[in-house]
Amino acid sequence: MCRRLWALMLAAALLTSLFGPLAPASAAPQAGYGAGTMFTTDPEDPDSEATSFITTDKMVVAWLYCRSTEGSPAQGFEIEIEFYTPGGKEYTSEWYDDGKVTCSEQITEDSVARKYIEIAGTAAAKELGQWSVKFYVNGKLFKIESFTLAGDKQQATAGAVTDVKAYLEAQGYKVYFAEEGEFSSGGTYAYARMDMASNDLYSSEVSNQIYHAFYALRSVYPKAETLACGLMFSLKYEVVFFAEASDWDAFYGGGSWDNFVKTLQYGIWDRETNKPLSGAEAKNFVTKNFGTGGQWTPPNVTPGKGNPSTGMVSSVKVNIFPDKLPADGQSTADVTVMVYDKDNQPLGNAEVEFTLSGGAATGCRIRPTITATDSNGEAKAIFTAGTTNGTVNVTARVKSATGLAVVTIGTGEDKTADPKAQEIIAFLTKYGYKVHGAGYLTDQQGNKTNAVAVVMDMASTAFDDVLGQQLVLGWLVLYQTYPDAQALFVILYYDRYALFFGTTPADLAVAIQAGEVGNQQIVQAFWTKVFTNLIIVDRTTGERVTDTRGFIQKNFARGGGF
Repeated sequence: MCRRLWALMLAAALLTSLFGPLAPASAAPQAGYGAGTMFTTDPEDPDSEATSFITTDKMVVAWLYCRSTEGSPAQGFEIEIEFYTPGGKEYTSEWYDDGKVTCSEQITEDSVARKYIEIAGTAAAKELGQWSVKFYVNGKLFKIESFTLAGDKQQATAGAVTDVKAYLEAQGYKVYFAEEGEFSSGGTYAYARMDMASNDLYSSEVSNQIYHAFYALRSVYPKAETLACGLMFSLKYEVVFFAEASDWDAFYGGGSWDNFVKTLQYGIWDRETNKPLSGAEAKNFVTKNFGTGGQWTPPNVTPGKGNPSTGMVSSVKVNIFPDKLPADGQSTADVTVMVYDKDNQPLGNAEVEFTLSGGAATGCRIRPTITATDSNGEAKAIFTAGTTNGTVNVTARVKSATGLAVVTIGTGEDKTADPKAQEIIAFLTKYGYKVHGAGYLTDQQGNKTNAVAVVMDMASTAFDDVLGQQLVLGWLVLYQTYPDAQALFVILYYDRYALFFGTTPADLAVAIQAGEVGNQQIVQAFWTKVFTNLIIVDRTTGERVTDTRGFIQKNFARGGGF
């Protein structure tokens, strides 16, 4: 194992200086201590490394390993590793070791900390999607890494589909919901909403996605006359494809993809207005974002047979060297991103977007802010330090997947910053939210109250599942970070207004438990209470909006909850 870990650290350039004395940014290698992280299915076998797992895997093991560099003396560190479900709930994990490492020149068993969760046959197997794992060194956040948990693909494609959402998640898609219903004009439909698998509308990835969506919808809702597949292109726009069930049947029975595509209809849904774009607007939207005269690439599937999708993002890993810089406004660090697909292979030509957050982010820069991976699944950028002591979260986003690493600037200590708040900002930023701050609320005299809050930009301007997920995740991370708080507020910025969505830890726990067992009456009562107590403040004047219901009806697409 030692030889394998040593080779991996060198090959991956993970010798980031965690705690050693500062050196000029050009110094290489930098004296101190280096660390890396990975996931495996076997705590004794580093060669079982993966970024994507399935529900029949025995376990997922998170590793943190380290060594000293440039003759630094052996030193011990306390390690903590925390697992979080796709919904943001911390999941109980167990140590394979004792959570302590000794970094020395040679990597040994003492240089490795491993923590695991069991998957097969446990509650974790029901939590499909992208998990997050926090790695701490001596109580400070070091990294947030991700892995993807999908259903057993062979089981998902063999036999009849009974659950649309579970089937599509088993193919690796981010699925919001699936439902059946009736059009106001008459006729029945079956509909599934997902994140778009590729920014190229005419790619085989999107063709695969449409194929799997219609296959699952037709299997589970055989009486639906129309099949609809909604693909989230952005928070604002959703591309919806419609097919008559009879046209799908003709294709699935052995017809050609080219002929089936000709029967498809599409619409562009504006989620801010909750209305479709006009025909001319939709055409302009497609031309602007996907080009003209695109030729649909056939899916990599055979009609009549299920087939897992390929090319979906599984994990994004961010490494920074050095990860300690002086607060001089000019020192730089190399940022390297590795992107992996669902088959644990490097994913090339994937667009990577960088963002910075945290207490010391002001004045820091990263260039470029948008780039793409090469054929080896690697993308690079340069981070430049600012002049404020503290920490900066460097987040790399690829579609709905993110990776995050932390850079220490100067002393790393910002006496005015709440370390717990910085962790919340890092965690929610990794989920793609724009976070402005977090911590305890104060009263008019400036005294700390028993209420905590996180402030974010609103993820959706419709009261829908996207906004609901943002609220629940915000409340959860507040409760998990501040367990003694008695009130939880997610404050969302909308235009010049701030919307205060509040609940209590007790009410949140009851609602989550009710949702897990399908008790919709309790869940609906929870949301009703949240909206009844909603506070809206004009940020420019500080005045409270008195007519909450009228404000919602005027400004939002749906005013009735989620």
